[in-house]
Amino acid sequence: IIPSAQKIGTVFTWWQFASVLVIFAAIASECHRSEVRNSIANGLSIGLVYQAGQVVWQKASGVVQAAGTFGHQNILGLAIELSVVPLIALILSGNKSPLLKVGVVAALVCVGGSGSRATVAIAGAAIVLLLVLSVFLRSTPRKMNIVGFAFVGLLVATPLALGTLNQRFGDTQITTEDAGRDSMERTATLMANDHPFGVGANQYVPTSIHGGYADRAGMSWMWTIRNKPVHNAYMLARAETGYIGQAAFFLMLVVPIIAAFRLAFRNRRNGIGELALGSAVALTANALHNNYEFAAHLATIQPLIFLNIGIVAALIRQEAMARSAARRKARKRTEELEPAPA
Repeated sequence: IIPSAQKIGTVFTWWQFASVLVIFAAIASECHRSEVRNSIANGLSIGLVYQAGQVVWQKASGVVQAAGTFGHQNILGLAIELSVVPLIALILSGNKSPLLKVGVVAALVCVGGSGSRATVAIAGAAIVLLLVLSVFLRSTPRKMNIVGFAFVGLLVATPLALGTLNQRFGDTQITTEDAGRDSMERTATLMANDHPFGVGANQYVPTSIHGGYADRAGMSWMWTIRNKPVHNAYMLARAETGYIGQAAFFLMLVVPIIAAFRLAFRNRRNGIGELALGSAVALTANALHNNYEFAAHLATIQPLIFLNIGIVAALIRQEAMARSAARRKARKRTEELEPAPA
């Protein structure tokens, strides 16, 4: 707040972050219960089906890059990655709900219709990574069948994705539109160099324009370019909240990822490991995608990030509760076997 020229705008970001912490606290405290996990999964599936319906309608209406209700196809892509991977993990863990399977199919429709290069590549790679790691942790005949169906789904979605990309770029070089992104990154670098403690959260756009940074970076005068933050969530965090803020943002994502992978490998034989692996891969996909998008700072994406972090926290709590119960049971058994004093 201190370096911010428009302090009320920065206060809004604090309020937004506080609201997603409430979501995290609710999920972390209750998601160790299977009925809560199933309810969350059903909600994600319904949301994906709704987005798929919007994507199909937009494609039928002639829209090249369908964005669902998110306003931009790249934001839709981030939402898909954070939603579909945990659903697939639940299916791999033994959940047989048809709604979850419909949700996965809907997600593939959204990916194929988005026309976002990063979404197509990262979402596809995340699903493949989850399937490979899940089989590595514990292979079963049912899981191998699911893996086979998943790969068929990816193959079916691939032509739709390629067709959308072809409509988007046509004969134009794919790298042509990246010039705007490069100028945004130069703007963010100049801003961070002049303000090592940041210019204030939610202040990138006004500072880049009124501070002259967009001009110095050679950014296009098109308002659609100048009115957007840099398409890199880590550079945006550095420009707005300084190097300390960038480090905090990075750790906020990486620490749960490491914890989730460790939890998954400790629980190879149960559902805890599968779901932990799903959230770990989903958060990893988000962490990679953040190099190309700023949407991790938006109120539409942060709840899904903290949903996955909350799931990881709940599973860690569930593991601790199971270990505590096992110790109590072992202590009770030992006491029963001990001979009574003479």
